[in-house]
Amino acid sequence: MYTFSGDEGGEEWGPEFMYHGFRYLQIIGLDEAPDPSAFTAMRIRSDMENVGTLETSNTLINQIHVICRDAIASQLYNSVTDCPHREKLGWLDVPNKMYNSLCYNFDMQSFYKKVVLDCFDAQYRNGRVPSTVPHYMDVYDDDPNWGGAAILVPYRTWKTYGDKSLMTAYYDQMKRLVDYYGTRSTNYIMNNNMSVLSDWGQETAGVSPLVPPEFTITTTYYYLLKVMAEMAGNLGKASDAQSFSQLAAKVKTAFNSKFYKNGTYEYGQQSEQAMPLYYGLADDAEEEKVAALLAARVKADNYKIKTGEIGLKPLFMSLAKYGYNDIVYKMANQTDCPSYGYWVKQGYTTTPEYWDVGAFSQNHCMMDHIEEWFFSELGGINNGGTAYDSIVIRPWIPEDMTVMKATFNSPAGLIRSMWTRNDDGISYLFEVPANTAATIIVPVDGGKRLQENGGEVKAGENGIRNVVYTDSSAIVTVGSGIYCFTESNSLPSGIVQAMAEKEEAMPYYSVSGIRLRHEPGTGELYIRGQQKYLKK
Repeated sequence: MYTFSGDEGGEEWGPEFMYHGFRYLQIIGLDEAPDPSAFTAMRIRSDMENVGTLETSNTLINQIHVICRDAIASQLYNSVTDCPHREKLGWLDVPNKMYNSLCYNFDMQSFYKKVVLDCFDAQYRNGRVPSTVPHYMDVYDDDPNWGGAAILVPYRTWKTYGDKSLMTAYYDQMKRLVDYYGTRSTNYIMNNNMSVLSDWGQETAGVSPLVPPEFTITTTYYYLLKVMAEMAGNLGKASDAQSFSQLAAKVKTAFNSKFYKNGTYEYGQQSEQAMPLYYGLADDAEEEKVAALLAARVKADNYKIKTGEIGLKPLFMSLAKYGYNDIVYKMANQTDCPSYGYWVKQGYTTTPEYWDVGAFSQNHCMMDHIEEWFFSELGGINNGGTAYDSIVIRPWIPEDMTVMKATFNSPAGLIRSMWTRNDDGISYLFEVPANTAATIIVPVDGGKRLQENGGEVKAGENGIRNVVYTDSSAIVTVGSGIYCFTESNSLPSGIVQAMAEKEEAMPYYSVSGIRLRHEPGTGELYIRGQQKYLKK
């Protein structure tokens, strides 16, 4: 409550030691209704650069991206919180499971260092890392999908940013944590009574029977062992690496013996089919069968999401890996509960905690794994090495989409992936940052060849290192630069406009061997001094 002093010149007030997440402001006790312009709501978060943009011709996809991005931004204050209004606690499921989705939107490198510092500041003597850091309460306090962030955030920070400082500084603490998880297993299967979190939120999607905790935590325990083996090997700890690998193999054998039969894991729910695929527990010879049954299960569920937060990322990314992006796209376009489109349809400006939009939090980001799919599959932007020193750009192109524009300011520099579809076919613009290389994979219809500037794309020309055609795609290896590919001989105006907007101040720049001259202040762009395009 704030009591005005009566200053005739007016007063301004705002909280200095507290912040609140809200959507509406209620004013009571005045003699007359105030003008809304008298109030200013300030959006606050920790100062990380926004590094990703995504825009398509699909309005619903754009709306989903906006509410997910804004929900993520709402959680970035001191800790990666679960919500900005109710608990404001650093639940570790978000930095763990949402790592990539957060990184596609914001530069998280420094922030994640603070998260890991909090993890090991809260570590128990027995090695356990609690579910919330800074540590606040003991409820739901022991689950590898939460506490395991203390291992997976350092690992992913190495892969994403090329920063090994976390895994180097905290290796011993990480080893104590994974050893602790070993004490909570029986015959290499994690104890069912260890945690009640399981696939949190699954019941709000109508999952029945529920995925048991021993399933979700054992899949993650296996993955933690594999990750520890890789980090140990990189740090020169060969004996540890061998021990972790051997233990992981035993967990995999025990897991498949207990939960797998003829293509189906446990009850065959979406999470149960997806998690073993994503975390590498399915045997190589069985992967395609498991993936096919996962796809069939989603179709049987009428393309509705039937997972909680723990199985959701494995669901999207496993379908993508095994060639079922069309199914993910159909799921993303649903507008009935449970779906992202349902949240948009209900008028939400951020994403709620649960699928059924009940009386609980209306601003969580723990379910927003579709963001990773948007950038890595629709945009096709993927880390092909360490810290994007090698890049894979492979956009998946829906039949009903005509425009897709994605950018990501990666640790190596700006990556751009754009395409437009018209009657002549699909035209592409890709930007690859300096001192990197990229493998670009795009669909090519009916035996056509990619064109650039009126000629066929060929190895050894204009930055092209290699070109390989398959029955349905072109695989082009390139160095740094900007590349404009098309199936037609003309350079579409939309692509040229994007290039013109790339550098307002530079009169000259090269686009994959095409010499461009921009007349500052005129809005005109010349290609080799011959053909003029006007910027809109």
